[in-house]
Amino acid sequence: MKNTQKSILIASLSVFLFSCSSDDSSTPPPPTYHIEKTPYISEIQQSFYESPDPTREGNPQDKIIDINYDFTYDADFNLQHITYKDALYKNQVAIPQQDLQLQPTLDPQGRLKLWEIKEKGETVDDYVYQYQDDRLTAITYNLRSKGGSFTSQLSYNDNNQLVLNEALEANLLIDYKYNAKNQIDKMKFNGQNVSFTYDDKKSPFYSLPFDLTSVLINFNFILPYTYHFPNNVTSIVLDGQMVQADYTYNENDLPLKVVYYTMENEEKIIDFEINYSYKIKETKVEQSKL
Repeated sequence: MKNTQKSILIASLSVFLFSCSSDDSSTPPPPTYHIEKTPYISEIQQSFYESPDPTREGNPQDKIIDINYDFTYDADFNLQHITYKDALYKNQVAIPQQDLQLQPTLDPQGRLKLWEIKEKGETVDDYVYQYQDDRLTAITYNLRSKGGSFTSQLSYNDNNQLVLNEALEANLLIDYKYNAKNQIDKMKFNGQNVSFTYDDKKSPFYSLPFDLTSVLINFNFILPYTYHFPNNVTSIVLDGQMVQADYTYNENDLPLKVVYYTMENEEKIIDFEINYSYKIKETKVEQSKL
């Protein structure tokens, strides 16, 4: 009888110890995740306009040219190429002109190395970017379509700010000045003074290793594509003539539309307008532990 009671006691104690051990080694809860959404520019539509026509009711402004940039990405949102198309207007009818492919190539550090402009698969122009000590020091523009080439030499100050862009073959000499926010707010090229103002929103190119703002505002070759506009240009003054901009933004503070215009007799005269579209990259990210 005593042996039976002892056996039951040992069995009970074993169950108790097993239960305590199970409680102490309880499985931690599985990790939780959230979806991080990153917008990438997917399309740009730009239109330039003629001056108002006073012979027609309401002084309408007809289009001069439409330009479309279509961005193609792979599954990991690495940019593959940009398709460029434009159309000129004749008697208010759009006539297609160029159909090009813009092909950026990056170096192992993720910097812009080569920019090719292709037509029907053949390279017609290319821009070669050269670096030294992690600074862009020169850009060679091989403009086969125009029968020539030139090289821009770039110089910096002690704050690593681009301050001079010189291309003797193209008779280009550009210097840059910066505001307190490290934005280029003044330029002088070939004797012409330019100044900029900015908003406090993100550039549509913020997620890419290059920036095409200089192309869209008609300053190609004046600023390298590697210069990132941290914000959007709200006004441009060129030798005293001002062009202003009205923006519409999305919920991510990225521009959806901008209209650049001049003022004449208290009337807005549209110079050009741009519409932006975006694709969303979704990334699964583990929640940080508290």
